[in-house]
Amino acid sequence: MRLLIAFSLALSALLLAGCGKGADTNMAGGTTGSSTADESKLVGKYMAEFTLPPDKKDDPMAKMAESFVKGMMIELKADKTYTMTAMGIPIEGKWSASGDKVSLTVEKMMGMSKADAQKMNAKNPNAVQGQKAADASDKPQEYIVSDDGNTLTPADQKDASKGTMTFKKAS
Repeated sequence: MRLLIAFSLALSALLLAGCGKGADTNMAGGTTGSSTADESKLVGKYMAEFTLPPDKKDDPMAKMAESFVKGMMIELKADKTYTMTAMGIPIEGKWSASGDKVSLTVEKMMGMSKADAQKMNAKNPNAVQGQKAADASDKPQEYIVSDDGNTLTPADQKDASKGTMTFKKAS
């Protein structure tokens, strides 16, 4: 069970971690910086989508990655908090917007604070990856907002040859 939790945390960190550089325009097409009006357009639920390139449609590893993404969801709330579900694991925190980026800062994973998750993984001899996941949650995850404000794309997603993940607004 602890190995499953460690694997889940590691996968969550890999899917969530982001530190790329985005463009210098905001959702409204203006210069960097956001207003409350821009941010209010972001509030809502976003469902994950994973698109495989044509040459990977039959690749078992790519199909496994695609199955991990199914059911992932981010909900940005008006009070600047968010919830995320990744592989059934609840993640909570605060969000902010600047320019064409949304940053998510993890505060809780599986109902535990980051510190508690790190302590739990430190006690587990198999938690090397889980510890990295908990440590990675210290960095905000950054997403690039589409011009219409309906799609969030991980800012660190650079290699589309393995597939692309986006979050499409559902509400």
